[in-house]
Amino acid sequence: MFRSVSRYCLPLLLPVMLATTPRVQAVEQAAEFLPSSTVLYAEMAKPAKTIEALLQHSIADKVRDHEAYQQATKTPQYHQFQMGLKFVEAQLGMKWLEAVHEMTDGGVTLAVDAKTEGVALIFKTASSESLETLKTKVMQFARQDAKNKGNGDPYEEHEYRGHTVYKADKVVFTTNEEWLLIANKPDLGRHLLDGLLDGPQNSLMDQTNFQTAYKSSKNKIAWGYTNLEMIRNSGIANKVFSGKADNPGLEVILGGVLEILPQAAYVTAALDGLPENLQLTVALPFQPDWISESREYYFGPNAQGSVTSVRTTAEPLISLSVYRNLSEIWLRAGDLFNAEINDGFAKADATLTTLFSGKDFGEDILASLSPELQLVIARQNFSAGHPSPEIKLPGFALVTRMKDVEHTRPEFRRIFMSFIGFLNVVAGSEEGRAQLDLDLESFESGEIISTRFVPLAGSKPYEQTNISYNFTPSVAFQDDLFILSSSSELARGLLSSQEQSMKDGSDTQKDSRINLALNLTASGIRRTLEDNREHLIAQNMLEKGHSREEAEGEIGIIFEVLKLVESAGLRVLTTDKTFEAQLKLSFSE
Repeated sequence: MFRSVSRYCLPLLLPVMLATTPRVQAVEQAAEFLPSSTVLYAEMAKPAKTIEALLQHSIADKVRDHEAYQQATKTPQYHQFQMGLKFVEAQLGMKWLEAVHEMTDGGVTLAVDAKTEGVALIFKTASSESLETLKTKVMQFARQDAKNKGNGDPYEEHEYRGHTVYKADKVVFTTNEEWLLIANKPDLGRHLLDGLLDGPQNSLMDQTNFQTAYKSSKNKIAWGYTNLEMIRNSGIANKVFSGKADNPGLEVILGGVLEILPQAAYVTAALDGLPENLQLTVALPFQPDWISESREYYFGPNAQGSVTSVRTTAEPLISLSVYRNLSEIWLRAGDLFNAEINDGFAKADATLTTLFSGKDFGEDILASLSPELQLVIARQNFSAGHPSPEIKLPGFALVTRMKDVEHTRPEFRRIFMSFIGFLNVVAGSEEGRAQLDLDLESFESGEIISTRFVPLAGSKPYEQTNISYNFTPSVAFQDDLFILSSSSELARGLLSSQEQSMKDGSDTQKDSRINLALNLTASGIRRTLEDNREHLIAQNMLEKGHSREEAEGEIGIIFEVLKLVESAGLRVLTTDKTFEAQLKLSFSE
């Protein structure tokens, strides 16, 4: 349905009736005359202002200064676009941004109505006078263009309550004062016009849930609302509301959301943050008593689980911190997954129990760890005189805490050293595979068990470029802190770093619990890619048949894009009333 509207919007943007009837009462928002059966509502308050802010942003300046953009402005396609734009501006008698302002000064709304199965696009323009002027010019142009091509009038005219209603193919539209109404279903179009002429009656704005949600729309670039209760009752997307995940990975990531969706009446989305950043916030109503026992692993007892602190290191790429009781997931797999997946869990449990010397993986191994988990991925430095792999991968580490240090710490030490011994046995059986040597560093309240490659006979360490030299598996302990890392360098860095509180003191986090925090650092990603630039260029040449110059240019675009961004992050927060996911993109200066 949305495609139908977007396809015919261009010739219909500005048409308006010549005579209007005064409204019974002033209407400020489209929600005041949209039907109560509206299932989806999205609005953008000041599109022209947002476009202008983007065009004046430092990011736009950097894009315009880039060589790729400069080259694009010299192409025939660009010149043809500019000529078309100037022609349109000449027909309108104003610049395109000014026309956007006149057409959208009061906002633009997109709505989907469940009762009529219709889609509406609603413009609140600067004034009825400016709308009339633009309408006349656009309709004259469209009709002249159709005549020149030997076609008939593109607009079919009808009368409804003293208003001229236009129809173009499957879309109908009309206006009332500064409002332009476009719909793909006549019944929906009539309802919209009736609402403007008669005053709001049983509208979307009258709905309690919408009123509650609409309070969060103030000062947002764009805001949207979806009536989940109406969607559930219609029987659409039953699988989404079933509360079941298809696989363990999806369960760990979205299990909590799947628990909330069958209960929540609606979901909202809001976009704001310019010019410093861009933030998308998706929110649902939430109550702790909605959480079943099988999903307590996701939210914690009484939905009070939270990530409280994180550690960082030099040149991080990704940091992911979550509250997840992995032991509960493992032990409650029967309640969460189907029979096929549970068979896989049973086989894995038997294998892991053997690997961990008879210890039950769910009850003994996973249960010994805190539900507060952090995954860190960081760039590695390959110093001179040490193996430097041709493809340089980042290091990664799991950071958590042990519940019972006295029993867990020695058990994990033994398991780790046994695992390294197993790797050495495998490496010793294959020609050209280097083995790992163990190093033990003890200090007050802690220790690091690290590994390093033993150079192969007849070779120098720095001559060895196998990808396996990215890995120097290590474990680190300090009091109840436990770090399992692919890199000894990363393990040391995390162990020496200070813990940072997840709460920033803002009012939005004062009463919230952080369920997940993900942060991507552009500079670390860029430098890691830079370490592998030659490999990326060679791969591009091989896969796409490019010359070196073409490959360098295409790979270079990736680096230039990363220079525009400082970081990207995702936070999932819960309170006693809401569940929110905040996606934030921060721009570089």
